[in-house]
Amino acid sequence: SAFLLNRSSDLSFVVIDNYLPIATCRLYAINDEQVMLGRIVVLPEYRLQGLGTLVVKEAEKWAKELGYHTAIVESRDNKVHFYETMGYIADYSQKIIGETFTCFRMAKEL
Repeated sequence: SAFLLNRSSDLSFVVIDNYLPIATCRLYAINDEQVMLGRIVVLPEYRLQGLGTLVVKEAEKWAKELGYHTAIVESRDNKVHFYETMGYIADYSQKIIGETFTCFRMAKEL
């Protein structure tokens, strides 16, 4: 099952298996037009079952219903292709270098 958790500053989409949260995606406003999708996580033992795609697609749907026009993700460099398959376009000039991995900002019109 899945549910939407609505807090004052953000929304979270959570997929549950037998009371265990197995996949999540958080939405928070950047401005009136853009929403950031973050904390997109699927537990390792549940990967390759379409749950990452599910949480992103549902988050996009809710973002559009809330009036946002663009979804933004900051993707790890090794996950860029995953988001490209869903229509996101990487801006390789927007490189974020962290201590353990590199990310790129990606955008999709909703």
